[in-house]
Amino acid sequence: MAISFCLKRPHSNGPTCIYLRIMFEGHSVKFYTKESIHPKYWDSKKQAVRITKAVSNALDINTYLLKLKCDVDFCIRDFRILHNAFPQPNELKSILKQKFSPSCNQDQYSITKYFDHFIKLSEAGKRSEIISESTIKVYRQTLQVLSNFESFQNNGKLLFSSIDFEFYLNFTKFLTLDLGFSKNTAGKHIRTLKTVMRYALDCKKHTNLDFQARSFKNLKEETDAIFLNEHELSLLECLDLSFNRTMDQVRDAFIIGCRTGLRYSDYSTLTSGNIHGKLIVTQQQKTKSIVEIPLHPSVTKIINKYNGGLPPPISHQYSNKLLKDIARLIPELNETIEIRHLVKGKSVWGKIKKSDLICTHTGRRSFCTNEYLAGTPILTIMCLSGHKSEQSFLRYIKMKSGDHAQILAQQFAKRA
Repeated sequence: MAISFCLKRPHSNGPTCIYLRIMFEGHSVKFYTKESIHPKYWDSKKQAVRITKAVSNALDINTYLLKLKCDVDFCIRDFRILHNAFPQPNELKSILKQKFSPSCNQDQYSITKYFDHFIKLSEAGKRSEIISESTIKVYRQTLQVLSNFESFQNNGKLLFSSIDFEFYLNFTKFLTLDLGFSKNTAGKHIRTLKTVMRYALDCKKHTNLDFQARSFKNLKEETDAIFLNEHELSLLECLDLSFNRTMDQVRDAFIIGCRTGLRYSDYSTLTSGNIHGKLIVTQQQKTKSIVEIPLHPSVTKIINKYNGGLPPPISHQYSNKLLKDIARLIPELNETIEIRHLVKGKSVWGKIKKSDLICTHTGRRSFCTNEYLAGTPILTIMCLSGHKSEQSFLRYIKMKSGDHAQILAQQFAKRA
């Protein structure tokens, strides 16, 4: 058996929690102490706080850690003497929590009430990092879903202590079966909940570690979202929509998304001020990164159409509706395709018209896939798309076996 102290976030820019790690019989159990320290004042070799004027209570913290280590050791030894075996990991967590956690009733705080406080901190920029409005919007959505789950369960307020594996099973069932969310959407809400739980834990608002268990996993699945190939984009661009000005503007804005890879939140807010010569220069709302995108001929044509400007913004929801109506005017996009879709929380194969699947995000996916097929370096596309790894990027783009054959044929042609 080995007992050691570690930092939760050793590369943090601010104080981070000190936790106790117990290794025994192939198991590893974490127990978070009541102390936090900035990583630059932590001696990982000695597993203690550095004695410095900058940390006036360093000696007190080290004394507390040493005593805790001894107390935990005696606690485990007493259990072994009594039961002639080591406790199971969950059993040990329960013993340590009961014996050494703060006596206050922190775990009885309402998770939804704290969630609302967490959102307000994010909105005010009072967390350690700047949170984008799109991320805060996800926080609000998850809070609403949690509040609906509270009402659905009719068991009173959700407490920090309520977030255990039984909650996980009931909550995921509620998301996928009762609300009909896809696994990826359900996974988004679970990830957000875990983010709030971690933040609250760092702030010592609770001592519940069940959400960190492997069984409390994020749901995800491969998606069958569509993209528009170059031929389909050409048909969309040539479509005469002069009979409906709003549809014409939505189509033009969507084409900009297809030719720049920008999210709807970015391309819908572009103005003539973002056009610098032959470049579009803008700050992405989600990542806050500045991107420079060369003007595609189709985008230049649209800018000229609006006398040096861009299509006026139309609401996201209405844009999605009109895009489907526009796509239905193109015979090739009314063909049915076989695709996985959700029925009572389960993915099943079925046939559906491609026009019914088109939305604003289809533009971004079309850009990534078409540029990849055209041979644009992956790193270049990723710099615009914001994907952090090549693996996640390759999952994002949508291609068939014939598309890979096309790429190989292009390579053959270059070598000839």
